[in-house]
Amino acid sequence: MENNTTNSFRELAAGTTLGGGKYTIERMIGAGGFGITYYARQSGLNRIVAVKEFFINGYCIRNTQAHTVLLQGINENVYEKYKKKFIEEAQTLAALKHPNIVQVIDVFEENNTSYMVMPFIEGQTLQKLVETRGTLDYEQTINYLSQIAGAVGYVHSKNILHRDIKPDNIIITPDYHAILIDFGSAREFVHDKTQQHTSILTQGYAPLEQYSTTSRKGAYSDIYSLGAVYYFALTGQKPLPATDRTMETLPAPKTFVATIPDDVNRTIMKAMELKPENRHQTVDEFMNDLLKNKKWNTTHATDKSRKSKFLLIALIIIFVSAVVIFITLVRSSESSINYGYEQIESAASAIEEVKDSIFDINGEIFKYTGTLKDGIPHGLLGRAVFDDKDQYERNSYNGEWENGKRSGQGTLRYKNRNRYEGDFVDNTFNGCGVLTYASGANYKGQFANGKRNGLGIYKYSSGEIERGEWKDNEFVKKMDESEFNTKFDSVCILKNEKLTKTY
Repeated sequence: MENNTTNSFRELAAGTTLGGGKYTIERMIGAGGFGITYYARQSGLNRIVAVKEFFINGYCIRNTQAHTVLLQGINENVYEKYKKKFIEEAQTLAALKHPNIVQVIDVFEENNTSYMVMPFIEGQTLQKLVETRGTLDYEQTINYLSQIAGAVGYVHSKNILHRDIKPDNIIITPDYHAILIDFGSAREFVHDKTQQHTSILTQGYAPLEQYSTTSRKGAYSDIYSLGAVYYFALTGQKPLPATDRTMETLPAPKTFVATIPDDVNRTIMKAMELKPENRHQTVDEFMNDLLKNKKWNTTHATDKSRKSKFLLIALIIIFVSAVVIFITLVRSSESSINYGYEQIESAASAIEEVKDSIFDINGEIFKYTGTLKDGIPHGLLGRAVFDDKDQYERNSYNGEWENGKRSGQGTLRYKNRNRYEGDFVDNTFNGCGVLTYASGANYKGQFANGKRNGLGIYKYSSGEIERGEWKDNEFVKKMDESEFNTKFDSVCILKNEKLTKTY
């Protein structure tokens, strides 16, 4: 089933309908080695969903006259084998009901391929969160890890290993929920028994036994990955690959962050022991060791009680007002299980949500809607409307905040209709971004200290282009398109129509 058409493309065009007209593609979200994910609208319910299409990069094409996937350079039997695994992933997810696991609401075959449909989750991966905002503190990390550990413990109770727990497979939503995604590597297992599994892994997060197709595997295999994720969140460092550790010592987390508690440092290192028998053997054992005297329920609850339990914990962490919701849910539920740790209450006391509150921080006066930490703007998504009187001054900001300052990804709009979208550090443009002027001119590239610094392209409203290096808003070195693109792609990437740093 080969096709060598030259008029080919990858993703489905906006407006394409799938599932008998049930889903309409609006845009592509992203693509990987085995699939393309789309932002789509479900008719009837009129809700936004994520549609994942099985599409092997480099081996699948389609022509412009049809949506059908055609093969090139791959045997049809091999293609069908991988497509079957894709369907199995969808079926695995559909059978799992947990608030911290991505749900599959539909699966179907069409266009010589398969599709799975999931609710669209707003947020960013833990990987991206740490890269853009820096390392997380203990309470933030334990909040997210508790949620993911609960999801992994639930999966293990179904005799399933995830096998690919990593920061890129954890989405953090604007309301601080942690969602475990991508079960493409998940397999059924019998604890501590030798079984033949394909060797699918991510270096740095996979234990040594996962490099073998026939070695013993168990819950301790995913626990290694949990420890590695915790290591990354606290230090910002990707752990050494397990294979390298046979010759090189893994630096302890405290090597990078001296304030990490000794007990936490020790627990992470135990979870990441090379020999499986030296690790924690269950999620409960790992979390009990991590939290010491804090409560951690050691029995796996039913799907219904577990769903209620984790939803309550997430809400308590996010908003103080969620205590009221918690009480209401407990009264209406026959069973409620405390699955977390007692310090959650102290973390919740520092986080609240406000609407249209007036702030005056370092001379900046603005009306703010979003989350607060210790009484000042802090969180993944907050909106500020400024009280600047001059028409050239700021109008509004939507984006990430840290300790009362604009830090992370955001959009700043000015009263004269200029707009900046990109990276912020301490209230100023720092990193990569796009500055669009009301005149039609725009600059796309690097910023430092609020000015054009580094690589960038300035396009005048007349259409003239200056491409190259900038220093303090001055154009200092011209580059041809090929040289510029090569260098620019190494420092900035375009994601969701916004520039951000390349790491």
